[in-house]
Amino acid sequence: MASTNNANFSLLSQNEIDVLVKFLLEKKETLGTDVMNQKSIDKLIMLIQTDYEKLSNLDSSYARFDKNILKDLHFRENDADVCTLHFNTDETTHFVTLEITNETTKQTMPLLPKHFDDNDSDAWGISMPPVLFTHLAHTLSIKFTQETYDKVCDTFTSHQYGTLNYPLPAIYLPDNMLLLECIQ
Repeated sequence: MASTNNANFSLLSQNEIDVLVKFLLEKKETLGTDVMNQKSIDKLIMLIQTDYEKLSNLDSSYARFDKNILKDLHFRENDADVCTLHFNTDETTHFVTLEITNETTKQTMPLLPKHFDDNDSDAWGISMPPVLFTHLAHTLSIKFTQETYDKVCDTFTSHQYGTLNYPLPAIYLPDNMLLLECIQ
């Protein structure tokens, strides 16, 4: 993260972010300049300024995904082989499971975080942001269905906000063109 001039600057907690997003979504039509105090505004401005590079270069966050991993694992030897990505949750742990199917060979394989980093775990956790799921699929040249994407969004929204009806903030959503490239 870029250095700041304010030594007391701290990032917003997840709870602060959730409350702020909910408030802004509910009040976007009536939001006036007197709603937040100057300290809150300064904190948000500093957050945006220091994380601007991170947010504007979101693709770089996924640079560690090796696009040749499927070839290295001898799962997709031919680049012309179409592979599909499936998203499910384990019935026991409720953790996300990702599985790839090679549509040419009909082989299936779990996709795990440790495939990208030997020191990582076997588990993705209880949800996955749609932007991460889509970038992962795009980097590996894997397709997925609209139904699969909807399941990713529903699981993430349910765990993040406690309801399926909460509108996801744009930062969690992939670029539309990227999404269109990945949906079959």
